[in-house]
Amino acid sequence: MIASFFTDPTSWLHEIVDVARAPLALAVLMWIIQILASTTHHRISRALAIHAWQPTRIWAIATAPLAHGGFGHLIANTIPFVIFGSLLCVWPQPVLPPRLSAVPGIAHLDLFWLVTITAALTSGIGAFVLNRRGSATVGASGLIFGYFGYIVTSGLREGDGQALAIALGIGAVWGISMLRGVIPRFGSRVSWQGHLCGLIGGAGLGIWLYPTA
Repeated sequence: MIASFFTDPTSWLHEIVDVARAPLALAVLMWIIQILASTTHHRISRALAIHAWQPTRIWAIATAPLAHGGFGHLIANTIPFVIFGSLLCVWPQPVLPPRLSAVPGIAHLDLFWLVTITAALTSGIGAFVLNRRGSATVGASGLIFGYFGYIVTSGLREGDGQALAIALGIGAVWGISMLRGVIPRFGSRVSWQGHLCGLIGGAGLGIWLYPTA
């Protein structure tokens, strides 16, 4: 399917919509949550947010990516989330290491969900541990950075020409903005900590699944 991206972009787009149901469904869910949050003075977003160093809120690692700080925040995240998530749905499925495939449920997990869970955990834990105590974090940015890290790393290491070309193209288009997103911004409301840890999670997973370049 990756080959059709170069030979027939229109057909490729139709195929993506057909197979990329999971990221598209999550994007729709994010928009529904944001619409509801806008009618409740963002109480819903705060309820789903990670609050750093509050143990009773550790569960929010699973919900924070679905909530956003406003429509501007959501719009900025929607496009890369759908693009990167859709690419993961058609990305070459790697052979899982024995220790990973032995984890219950992992062996039959689609690559999209494997990378999503990894990025959610690493970015969420990073935001929880590295942010100022009590500060709230929401948004799909940690997932996006994780997707980016996995696509670029696995594309470079896997060696397939088409995957490599897409990885280089993604890196060229989004590389600078990704770099800016992980630069520490002390006093900023942007969780560069979550970005950085999501990127590390995705890239680390790519290195683990493709141990040789």
